[in-house]
Amino acid sequence: NELHDEICQKRTLATIGTHDLSLISGNLVYDARDPDEIGLIPLGKSKLVSARDFYDQLCRDAEHERKLKKRNQLSGLHKLV
Repeated sequence: NELHDEICQKRTLATIGTHDLSLISGNLVYDARDPDEIGLIPLGKSKLVSARDFYDQLCRDAEHERKLKKRNQLSGLHKLV
């Protein structure tokens, strides 16, 4: 599955929404708000968080994963040499 393997980098939780706009009646309205005014419940969680806190946590998680991948590049064989 190209979407899962490549674009989503084999993430285990994701949501992709597609809609046929011809089936949606009424006006769609978009606005911009301060990230502290937006609340959401992330997938797999039950607690409401602000968009700012959610984004900050995503950045911390991504940095942690990056460090783990960088650290795990050595196989352990160097210890035997």
